[in-house]
Amino acid sequence: MIELEEVIEPAFQPVYDFRQGKVAFYEALLRIRDDALDAKHIEYITLGERFGFIHQIDILMMKQAVRLGMLSNVRIALNLSMMTVENAGHEIISILKGVNGYGSQVILEFTETLPVKDFRIVANFLEEARGCGAKIAIDDYGALGHYFTDSLIKLMRPDYIKIDGAVLNKAVVMGNFAEIQHVIKLCRASGAELIAEFVDTWEKVNIIFGHDITHAQGYLIGVPVRNDFVLSPRFLSELGSEGESQARVVAG
Repeated sequence: MIELEEVIEPAFQPVYDFRQGKVAFYEALLRIRDDALDAKHIEYITLGERFGFIHQIDILMMKQAVRLGMLSNVRIALNLSMMTVENAGHEIISILKGVNGYGSQVILEFTETLPVKDFRIVANFLEEARGCGAKIAIDDYGALGHYFTDSLIKLMRPDYIKIDGAVLNKAVVMGNFAEIQHVIKLCRASGAELIAEFVDTWEKVNIIFGHDITHAQGYLIGVPVRNDFVLSPRFLSELGSEGESQARVVAG
C-alpha cells in the first residue's frame, strides 16, 4: 500500500514585498510526485475535502514544509482547509508548539472552499495559533463561490488577505476596479496586509501599485519550485529597469 508521504510534496512560491524590496515569505503548495504537468494536486484536494481526509494532506504538508523552512531559515505559508481546523486543529497546534519557536515564521492560510461549521472551534484555534506566534491569512478572497464573508473576515482578524487572481484579471481586461477597491477598504478596516495573486506581468504590478498594494505573488516573481525556495532571476533583473522606479514610489 502506498503511503501518502510517498505521493505528495511541497512546492514553494515566493510572495514579494515591493515596499521592503525582498521576499516576504514562501507559500507551500501541494504537488504530486512524478506529475510533470502539475495538475493532479487539484484532484487530490477536491477528493480530500469530499471524502474527509484533507486533514491528512494538510498535516503532512505542514510537517514537510516546516522541516524545509527550518533548515533554510525561511518564512513559510501553509494552506489549511476549514475541515482540517475543525477536525484536527489540535494536531496543527501540536506541530507549532514542537518546532522550537519556528511557529513565529509560519503563516496559516485558510482556504475558501468549505464553509465554517463551528466558529467557536475556529476562534479557539486562531487564539492558540497566534499564541504560538503564527500569522493568519485568508486565501483567494473574491473567488467565485468562496465562503469567506466580510463579517467572517472581520471576526477572524487576518494578518494577510490574498486577493483572487480573477479580480486582478478583471481590472486588467475590463478596467473594473470596484472589487479591488472593496477589498482594500476591507483590509484597511481589519488591519490586514493585502497580497495580489497571479501577478504575471508588469502591467499588473503597476495596477496594484496604483491601489497601494505592495505584496504580490505570481509567475512574474517566481514559479512554484519543489522542495526549494527560488525567486525568479528574470524578475530580479527586470526589477532594476521596469520595477525600480515604481517600487520607489510605493516605498516613498
